[in-house]
Amino acid sequence: MGLLATLLLAVLLAALGGTPPSEPLCIHITDQAPVPTATLQKAIQTARGVFVKAGIETNWTMRHPDVSYFLQPGELGLSIINESHRSQDPDSTCGLTLRSKQRGKKLGVKIDIFYKPIQAAATRTAYDPSILLGMVMAHEIGHFFGLDHCSSGIMYPDFKKPDLMKAAAGLQTFADPQAEKLRKAIAEWKSLP
Repeated sequence: MGLLATLLLAVLLAALGGTPPSEPLCIHITDQAPVPTATLQKAIQTARGVFVKAGIETNWTMRHPDVSYFLQPGELGLSIINESHRSQDPDSTCGLTLRSKQRGKKLGVKIDIFYKPIQAAATRTAYDPSILLGMVMAHEIGHFFGLDHCSSGIMYPDFKKPDLMKAAAGLQTFADPQAEKLRKAIAEWKSLP
């Protein structure tokens, strides 16, 4: 991270009353859809911006879809596939995080992002699919760390065109209580053995 970005994160965290995590949240993406490279890069920028506003530094990397990887402690895996293979998911479902209880808390175990519904929604709203893809990635990572849906912000369950416009302007964020909960959940998760 550059000096200016580090200073901005420190100022933001001071304003939010938080402390910076010792290491960035490492997110490894396996793109099996495949998503066009420029779309995926812009989606990562959108998602990264949502996390920066929550006081969370992230590091995003790409993993080859034909190679198996073992995640190290503190690393998060996210797969982008064309569509859900679960019959109970509606065609409009853009992502899914499977969760289990560990130490009495709901924690994610798997994140899947579904690209075909994202493309369909982008076409329907005449909006850039990279913005919606970035929002869905941030939303599902929020679920991974135990956040539930809320009435506004990135954890709203059904994004509409005004939400996409806010995201494109860098204004779509985690609501303040959820940002605080997310920072704590990430710190706890990183401390698990």
